[in-house]
Amino acid sequence: ALVAGEREAMLDLDLSDFPVRWTELPHVLQPCDAQAGGTQLIHENRPANLLTSGFVERGDPEAALAGAAFTVSGAIDTSYVEHAYIEPEAGHAYMDGDTLVVVACTQAPYMDRDDVAKVLGLAIDKVRIVPTATGGGFGSKLDVSLQPLIGLVAMKTGRPAALAYTRNESMISTTKRHPAEMKATIGADADGRIIGMVFAGDFNTGAYASWGPTVANRVPVHASGPYATPNYRAEGRAIHTNGPISGAFRGFGVPQATVMQETLYDELAEKLGLDRLDFRLKNCLRNGSETVTGQKLEAGVGIAECLEALRLHWTRALVDADTFNSANDSRKRGVGVASCWYGCGNTSLPNPSTIRVGISASGDVVLHQGAVDIGQGSNTVITQICADALGLPLEKFRLKSADTAITPDAGKTSASRQTFVTGKAAEKAGRALRETMLRFANVSEKAAIALDGTSLVIREGEATRHIDLSTLKAGADGFVFRAEESYDPPILPLDAKGQGKPYAVYGYGAQIVELEVDL
Repeated sequence: ALVAGEREAMLDLDLSDFPVRWTELPHVLQPCDAQAGGTQLIHENRPANLLTSGFVERGDPEAALAGAAFTVSGAIDTSYVEHAYIEPEAGHAYMDGDTLVVVACTQAPYMDRDDVAKVLGLAIDKVRIVPTATGGGFGSKLDVSLQPLIGLVAMKTGRPAALAYTRNESMISTTKRHPAEMKATIGADADGRIIGMVFAGDFNTGAYASWGPTVANRVPVHASGPYATPNYRAEGRAIHTNGPISGAFRGFGVPQATVMQETLYDELAEKLGLDRLDFRLKNCLRNGSETVTGQKLEAGVGIAECLEALRLHWTRALVDADTFNSANDSRKRGVGVASCWYGCGNTSLPNPSTIRVGISASGDVVLHQGAVDIGQGSNTVITQICADALGLPLEKFRLKSADTAITPDAGKTSASRQTFVTGKAAEKAGRALRETMLRFANVSEKAAIALDGTSLVIREGEATRHIDLSTLKAGADGFVFRAEESYDPPILPLDAKGQGKPYAVYGYGAQIVELEVDL
């Protein structure tokens, strides 16, 4: 039910007296129960309450583990996690003629536009999404929340409608990190080299899909960690339950799998009698390595550098912990190390971004940049990239941020993709605009350009040319020179065994923690 009214009346509304009748029905809250024989299906077309699964297999993991000098096995369950961003969901909507305008926090304006249009029965071109400055999202604001609700009220009443969730409403109604039930076995040879791994994880996706398919498909690609694993099998399954809806949350299931893998790496290093940092360095991916999907990493593999950067801190922290522990009985210190890696963008799926940039007759560089900035700095870095490619200073740029009516689709802000994907589109657009201006002036690519008021100044060698922009014919968008470019990372689909090129580039990280506990 949705109740709308004047602000004063809504403030006086007693929700505890709201006429709702609840009838408790049979339910399952854990994936293991949801898959048990005879359990009622949450969706009739999904046997065993399985939403979907992802799978990667390379080599012969069973044979490798059988021949391993050392093996470790374990099982780990993780729980729901609330995003707890500073800003709860909030927004307002109004009618602009026959177009519904929704101004709200989001990570994916074009997806919101399509979803709102579908829910409210509108044509896509009759919905405009204008993102606000978003106070954190971490994945949860990929799904629509209040956008269709405020849109419905604006349509029905013809008046602007606003809604801001309380923290309680936000936590009740939005998605959570997927709880996981995981088990794995990892084996190494006598020299401490990883030779095989098997992993299986069931992820509680709740009653609806949300981003469950993304989790199920991304986890098997990453569950090995950033380490060379020649024999490998991993399966990730998204299971429906009657619990809270699980969705996107920083990593799409990869952090859960990392807990499993890194825990077993510690146990394996102990069995081998190796330092935990050295063990990770011995097995980490490097330039020229192949991943568990068979992708050859030609360059840019930074995990070894990350681990090496920790060495001095690691050595010092271990000594400090030993010294402290020998002198204290009631408190003890421990030191942990872990690595991570992450494929940037969608998993083996199209992932394009488009950027438009132009020069106005008044001498401004106008950048239409549709990547939503949720605190990661995309408004700044994407403009910087375009400025470098164009060859003009940053202060000459005017930014037109995400707005489905005026900015091209730069894709969703998720999966650590914007700096790489939209940044590359911005670089291409900047270079294309520069080339257009140099061709107009009939000079070579070595020429330098500058803007002085309405004058475009072009210098090549000893020659200088001034072009009065105000005398040039502007297009419908107000630009006398313009460029629009797209970039879609080069990927390949995964085959039946999960072999292929799921991402064009990966990010890497390593960290240590020093922890003191009271006994």
